Amino acid sequence: MTKDSSNAPPLVLIVDDDISQRLLVSEALEIAGFAVEEADNGKAALAAFQRLRPDLVLLDVMMPGMDGYQVCEVLRELPCGRHISVLMMTGLEDIDSINRAYEVGATDFVTKPINYALLGHRLRYMLRSQQSEEKVRRLAYFDTLTGLPNRESFKERLGKAVANARRHKRHLATLFLDIDDFKRINDTLGHNVGDQLLKAVGKRLKESIRGSDVIGQEYTGDPDENEKVARLGGDEFTVVLTEIHQPEDAALVAERIIAILSQPLILHGHDVFITPSIGIALFPQDAQDAESLIKQADMAMYYSKRQGKHQYQFFNKEMNTAAIRRMRLESCLRKALNQAELSLHYQPQIDLIGGQIRGIEALLRWHNPLLGSISPSEFIPLAEETGLIIPIGEWVLQSVCTQAQAWRSSGLPVPRMAVNISVIQFVQPGFVDLVERTLQETGLESNVLELEITEGLLMKDAEGAIRTLTALKALGVQLAIDDFGTGYSSLSYLKQFPIDRLKIDRAFVREVNSDPDDAAIATAVIAMADSMDLGVVAEGVETKAQLKFLQSKYCNEMQGYYLSKPLPVGDMEAFLQEPSQCVSTILEETVSQSTILLVDDDANTLNALNRLITPEGYHILNATCAQEGFDLLAKHDVAVVMADYKMPEMDGIEFLKNVSKLFPSVIRMMVSGESDLKSIIKTVNEGAIYKFLEKPVTGEVLRDTLRQAFLRHEQSIYAELVQAKGHESSKAS
Repeated sequence: MTKDSSNAPPLVLIVDDDISQRLLVSEALEIAGFAVEEADNGKAALAAFQRLRPDLVLLDVMMPGMDGYQVCEVLRELPCGRHISVLMMTGLEDIDSINRAYEVGATDFVTKPINYALLGHRLRYMLRSQQSEEKVRRLAYFDTLTGLPNRESFKERLGKAVANARRHKRHLATLFLDIDDFKRINDTLGHNVGDQLLKAVGKRLKESIRGSDVIGQEYTGDPDENEKVARLGGDEFTVVLTEIHQPEDAALVAERIIAILSQPLILHGHDVFITPSIGIALFPQDAQDAESLIKQADMAMYYSKRQGKHQYQFFNKEMNTAAIRRMRLESCLRKALNQAELSLHYQPQIDLIGGQIRGIEALLRWHNPLLGSISPSEFIPLAEETGLIIPIGEWVLQSVCTQAQAWRSSGLPVPRMAVNISVIQFVQPGFVDLVERTLQETGLESNVLELEITEGLLMKDAEGAIRTLTALKALGVQLAIDDFGTGYSSLSYLKQFPIDRLKIDRAFVREVNSDPDDAAIATAVIAMADSMDLGVVAEGVETKAQLKFLQSKYCNEMQGYYLSKPLPVGDMEAFLQEPSQCVSTILEETVSQSTILLVDDDANTLNALNRLITPEGYHILNATCAQEGFDLLAKHDVAVVMADYKMPEMDGIEFLKNVSKLFPSVIRMMVSGESDLKSIIKTVNEGAIYKFLEKPVTGEVLRDTLRQAFLRHEQSIYAELVQAKGHESSKAS
């Protein structure tokens, strides 16, 4: 028989080679209300034990083959026999036999002849004790909310799994899982829903893991040992995979978990959507013991969160090095403010038309005596994670306003001083009061201070952001959206934000003169800002080509290394005292419109073309590849570009198509001896090419075609000027 109901009588397995003894014990126990199964030797007893899962074992000591001591030892090695009550029976009464019985794991010891009338009572007492111990054990080793193994149980099992993997030279993976933004669910829907969510997560995890994925796969029969996941606390869960052959096996399990947990849940009438972040650590690659595996998997999970959440990441040595550095950084950062290690550098913002200084952005810097200079991209996110950004941000605001007022009092031109605001600062209830108090204490006019807030920050809580921005605007400060183009702003919200200017993110400026998509984004931002009467500042301008392109699109202002890197206070003062020397590149005369760009990878062809058209008096630029051509187009006011069809990396058709998008006013021509006529005709019809000349081309034909091209360019420039004047008149009216 098998024990299949909680209402069934307790099952006792009687193990004795003496059939008469088994009959007597069985009869006494059945009368006492027990169910009985029998085995006549040790081997049969172990098989019956794993098959029947009895509540107690009554075990004779003296048996042929495997005696009772040996059977008891093996039982205690089995996970399902670790906590079972075992009563050993023997005719031996010597102390050594009794001591040995307890040493091998016997719960109690009884000598023959047995008092059968008392045997049932004795077993019931043992059963009650066993059940009490089981309750205590479950409280100590299992989570009361989900019923899953807890941290202590997990560590114990993981240690055994590691030992087993080491013994059999196998691989093992630990998955550390955390629910993204779980605190938000608790705060908005309540802890009751949060608890139900954790139970549902535990259930889904158990359903999603195959049997071969679980810890203790080699231990069959014990429901505790076959638990498939563990809850370490809060919203943290773990899974151990003992049957993996390569890291990809763990990745497949992680992907399956992510897919299952990402399906919607209905809890207390609410549709709840969650995503997990998972870290994976491998044995023996990443760690050699259970404690280190947990630590590495936990570290990988946090890395997964920093990478954007809703994904898995493997631990690696680089990650460990980064974690150690992060700990050192955090420790040093906590002392940095008091030890005067923080400083401010200043970068000018220049008018792209007149070259005047329109603003200055204050940028935080940190130099530690031991660590050296630490990049803001490294320490500012750390300051936000630890909350240190609050006192640091207050210091920055106070220092910036004090410095701006000092410069203005000494007569230096500081029309606007910009400072970046962290999301942690912005959402603080007293932030507006802090700004007002700082302005009063430093005496700085409110319209001189500009606060830069990232686009992503505003869109996280647009309604709340509008309230805070409106309160700041009421103080008189200027407001700018930083990193614009990266946060997917809703135009309906953008119109409601009381802002003064947009800052085009450097990611769109980096290749603005060669990437049509970046050029289109930058052009669209400038046009949109113009229509909304907002200023525009382009960040990260590092080359003349970028600058010229932005000038051609009527961008208001720029900042970047091409003009000036961020400067310490003393150098910035020198810049303010003689700005004309520093911004002379902005005011350079543009080249005459009679400029032609020749693009051909063949130097001999370029030389020949130069000889043919030099007598016409054109300013000739030469490029041997498409990228060089883009750079020259951005740096110079080119009227006509002529490119060869066959070039490496990018052919002439593709090059001229991109030119038509980036520099639509430039007249585009192609010359070649080898060509795909169908593609060229199509490109001409689409308007990407004005003329196609087939080699060999005579000097007379070439010169005549160029005259027509320059005339066409002058006509288009005149049309643009007329249109621009009409636009200005309509705005003024």
